Amino acid sequence: MKNKKAIILMMILVGVLFSFSNLTLAAETETGAINDLMPWQGTNQAFIKLFDTPASAEFFSAVADYAEGYDSQAVRQAFAELYNASFSEMEVVDAKTVIFDQQLKAEYDYLGNLNTSWGEYSISWYIFKTADQAAIAAGFKYLMFVPYHQDGEDGLRHCHMRYGNPNFDYLATDPSLANWWPTLFEKGQVNKEKIVKNMVKQARLYSTMLPVKTK
Repeated sequence: MKNKKAIILMMILVGVLFSFSNLTLAAETETGAINDLMPWQGTNQAFIKLFDTPASAEFFSAVADYAEGYDSQAVRQAFAELYNASFSEMEVVDAKTVIFDQQLKAEYDYLGNLNTSWGEYSISWYIFKTADQAAIAAGFKYLMFVPYHQDGEDGLRHCHMRYGNPNFDYLATDPSLANWWPTLFEKGQVNKEKIVKNMVKQARLYSTMLPVKTK
């Protein structure tokens, strides 16, 4: 239950950061019916890359002020695990083709969507699978996405995803992954320094996402 509450809070905080308030993530509201990768076309950057900015030190320090047992380095590590992705960029070239970090290229077929629930929130994952052996060896057999979304004209578009070689139902629902939430944004559309400075204002709330330190 604690993990579920924490991940719901994480979604809300990402929503606040990106001015997104409606967390019923239905693809049809923005993109129409989905049956390929086109809704994610373009260069998608991992959320963790937001912290490649001087303001990140202030953010981690501010969170540590509210998190018992944490210093700024421990906070940094916790967020690295929460938003962890084994790639920095993922370019969706066309309806089937993905390139990871400008190096690994693979084609994916659409399998369908899987509806899941986190408390009062519903999440619809759109699932893709590759037969490319290099992509599988790198851990990218399945890609699962929530569609890009935003709130209002000024909201920043972002999406959530998961990936891996285990079956997609495991990736979507297994409790061991409850605190793993890769998030993407469109490269070139983000002022990282400004966003992280805004995150400092939410430091107290972000501190509640951290695992409790045992004495």
